[in-house]
Amino acid sequence: MLNKEAQKQVTLEFDVQQRDKYGRLLAYVWLGNAKNPKAEMLNQTLVKEGYAQVATFPPNVKYTDSFVKLQKQAKDAKKGM
Repeated sequence: MLNKEAQKQVTLEFDVQQRDKYGRLLAYVWLGNAKNPKAEMLNQTLVKEGYAQVATFPPNVKYTDSFVKLQKQAKDAKKGM
């Protein structure tokens, strides 16, 4: 899951809003530098492996379509819990 480069750096990518109305941080978590094509998005990996469910908080919808597709694939493959 993690390559050695990704273990050295964690990058947060923000969408339109950085916090929700409760003050919680809303970010996409990259293992490695988000600008590096070898970086892994933790949010995406968790959904793809069936260990997270998609939760969308508009206006932060940058990766929603991708997450929904990955969630369906994980469910169809009976991955996760």
